[in-house]
Order: sequence, then C-alpha cells, then structure tokens
Amino acid sequence: MQPYFQGQVDVFCAIYAVLNGLLITHRLRAESARSILHESILDMSRDREMFRQQLDQHVEYHDLVDRILNREVLRRDLLVRDPFGLQPIVPQEHVWNTLERWLGQPRRAAILRFVRSLALPGEPNIRHWTTAESVQGEIIALADCSLEKSAIREIKKSQMITEPEGLRPGQVYVDPSSIRLMGAG
Repeated sequence: MQPYFQGQVDVFCAIYAVLNGLLITHRLRAESARSILHESILDMSRDREMFRQQLDQHVEYHDLVDRILNREVLRRDLLVRDPFGLQPIVPQEHVWNTLERWLGQPRRAAILRFVRSLALPGEPNIRHWTTAESVQGEIIALADCSLEKSAIREIKKSQMITEPEGLRPGQVYVDPSSIRLMGAG
C-alpha cells in the first residue's frame, strides 16, 4: 500500500508551481513556502463558492497564480512577465523560443499549465500546473511537485502543442495564456 502524497488528494499544484518557481529564483526557504501556502489557502477560502469551485477543479487557477505572484512582487525583488496574455493562438515554436530564451538565464523559472491525455478508457485528461526550470536541447526540464509514477518531469519539443484541439495521447498541450515568466530582479 502506497501512502498518499501532494497532488493525489489535493488540488494545490498551482500554488506549488509558484513555490517551486520562487525556490529557483529566490532560494525560497520551507518556512516562507509554508507561509505563502497558508496565506493562499486562506485567501481562496474567503469566497466559499469560489473556494468550492477551486477544490472541485472547475477553474483553471490563472487568477490564483496571479494573486500569489502579485503579492510576492511586493515582498521581494521579483520580475514577472505574462508573455502571451490572452492571445487565442500562439505558435508552438514561438512559445518554445520564449521559454528557451527566458530559462537560459540564471535564477529564472516559468510557471505553466499543461493538459495531457493518458489514453485510458474513461479517464479524463490530466490538467496540471508545473514549473519549468530549464531548456536542454529539445527538452523542457520541470521542477514538478507531483510524486505520482505517471507524472512527467520533462516536455519534449516534439510532444508539445499550443492549441488544445486534437490533443492525442503522447502530446502535451501547454496553455500559452497560463505562462508566467519569473526571475530574480
């Protein structure tokens, strides 16, 4: 019997993605990470209906990520960029090149949401927030919070798509509107 772990029974991967980004950019300590996690959960719980929607995964968590990042910009020397805004279509090559340029510098990270299909009958697609820490050749290396055996630790360029239509098993849809570039200022 395997014990439960983060992400298996909770839905806080978006918070952990920001925490891991801050770990890369600012060497965030565990006490500070715990404080940010607690503050974020308390903030979420102020609106009971919205909190329920977040717990039931009926939202995409963009607002949650932005609220945490906006607070952290006020607390530390943190640069945050939203490179694609709400653009409906961003070519895969443009997303890849943006991440490659940004992550090629020290103390930089990128937060992003991806969707992937495990192709198991009756199983929904997996939606997950993660932290990109580097681009190594044709691979984006992830500093991911999940301990699940099926978790991905990298996204290959050949697998990445930036338009959600037609997501097939083996592909990873990276939502351009979710990407937040982080760096030490």
